[in-house]
Amino acid sequence: MDTSSNLDNNNTNTNNNTDNSNNTDNNNNTDNNISTNVDTNLDNNNNNLDTNLDNNNNLDTNINTNIVTNDIITIDELLNLTNAKIMKEQDDGQSLLNIVAPNSNDLRSKLYGWAGLGFPPIYTIYSYTVQVPLFCSDGKTRQLMSYIDFCMKTSFNDKLVELQTLLVGIHVDLVISDPNIIIIAVSKV
Repeated sequence: MDTSSNLDNNNTNTNNNTDNSNNTDNNNNTDNNISTNVDTNLDNNNNNLDTNLDNNNNLDTNINTNIVTNDIITIDELLNLTNAKIMKEQDDGQSLLNIVAPNSNDLRSKLYGWAGLGFPPIYTIYSYTVQVPLFCSDGKTRQLMSYIDFCMKTSFNDKLVELQTLLVGIHVDLVISDPNIIIIAVSKV
């Protein structure tokens, strides 16, 4: 009995030792995997760090090349600024012209909408927000209505009078809401 009991204990110990040996191998593999992962992550982090440093160096180079010297403005900057202002003035002029000299089908559609509501007073048919710049492309500073006339290359009020003559029995109003919103409104006479 003792012999069989010892054999059973030996088998158990052998199995336990084998299991421990496997666990040690697994732990070593896990350690190797962790080490490999850490090394790979460190390498990736170093590459990212180098990339970021390279990007920062490039950024510093760009910043250094754009440092303003004693020049007030260059001809290229002046041309770009002037061209941008001219384009904005043309866009504003065309948009404003469209609200005082609108397409007749568009105007009819808006007036039908007004009629459908029972002709409420001071009904907005068009509105446009105007951002008046500090100075125009010609270098002058203008107030809102002066800027509008400048952009349209004609008098806004004259165009409004022309629109009024086309709308018999309808009163056309110019409303300035806030400092920069131009509204064309209609009322029944």
